[in-house]
Amino acid sequence: MEPFRVVEEGANLRPTQASLLVTYLISAGSAVTTLEGAGALPVGQLPPGAVTRFESRMRFEAAPGRYKVGQMLQTYEPGAWSVSEAPKANRLKTVVSGEVTVLTGATQQAYMAGQSWVEGTGQAWLSGNLGSGRAVVAVSTTMPVD
Repeated sequence: MEPFRVVEEGANLRPTQASLLVTYLISAGSAVTTLEGAGALPVGQLPPGAVTRFESRMRFEAAPGRYKVGQMLQTYEPGAWSVSEAPKANRLKTVVSGEVTVLTGATQQAYMAGQSWVEGTGQAWLSGNLGSGRAVVAVSTTMPVD
């Protein structure tokens, strides 16, 4: 966790690509990241920075006074399905790789890498992989702390 107004640094020291799932809790309309003083660094002092692959957002009408954030990655092998039966809190689901088909009520929608949907409370959701390759979905949610 990166506390508010604390700048963290990170680097991939391996020769292979690495990815990082980041969740921001910010006011609607706020910038995700603000770099201060970056223009003052000499050219070539730092290695190339991270590149954003995609971004998805979920709006909260009212933030709970105290809450916790949960994240996970779900891997769907070909033919695999997952059921979300009436989640207690909204879930933001973003396809990281592959394609996932979502069924809710009479609606069916396919989502590709970089696309997202919100699973709302009080409704059952069925999501699965109809393709021949693996699909990965990032799941983010916030829940009030009792």
